[in-house]
Amino acid sequence: MKKFFADWTKFEKGLLIVATALMIVLSFIWKDTPIGTLSAVTGVISVVLCAKGRVSNYVFGMVYVTAYAYVAFQNKLYGEVMMNLLYYVPMNVIGFITWTKLAKKKAESAQTGDVSKDVETRHMSSKQRWMTFVIAVVVILAYWQLLKFMGGNLALIDSCSTIVSIIAMYLQVMRYTESWIMWIFTNLISIVLWLTAMLTQDSNNITMLLMWSAYLVNSTYGYINWKKLEAK
Repeated sequence: MKKFFADWTKFEKGLLIVATALMIVLSFIWKDTPIGTLSAVTGVISVVLCAKGRVSNYVFGMVYVTAYAYVAFQNKLYGEVMMNLLYYVPMNVIGFITWTKLAKKKAESAQTGDVSKDVETRHMSSKQRWMTFVIAVVVILAYWQLLKFMGGNLALIDSCSTIVSIIAMYLQVMRYTESWIMWIFTNLISIVLWLTAMLTQDSNNITMLLMWSAYLVNSTYGYINWKKLEAK
């Protein structure tokens, strides 16, 4: 553990400890469900590790997406459910395998044998950014209509959250720094999504709201840190 946290800054350690502890304590105070607490805690750990460029983020991410899908299903957020089970689960597997191979190559070239260190990041071209934006808008509008047909709650917000998250996850696995911009947008949408669900459905999902707020802070830091890794 000492070796694992050797290159972590005080801010990174504080973010991990404070966010995790806050999720656990407040989940008990507001009597959130155990599965909701599990989702929030593993999710926070996963995104902090991802911001550091660590392969282990996908291990915690797998627990998070399955637990989160269950909570979303209880709130009839079907777009969130399908995204997590049909997309995030396999992408976590792909991400773990891809990042592990890259980390091994990096460790071999550095002759350290340590595959837990940061993976190398990169940025998109202007053409790739515009193509991503156009595709996102078209698919969001189409998926919105599908969710309305299914009778899902908050269909437009759900669609935005789902599609942008799918794109962000793909860019993350491909190690593009722009993935964090997408995650920031996703987190903002998700905060609105769960806040609206709490106010309109009288549901007790305060942990989910706090989790996405913590994600927003981490995503901002993740973008800054990946720009540093990209420069290296």
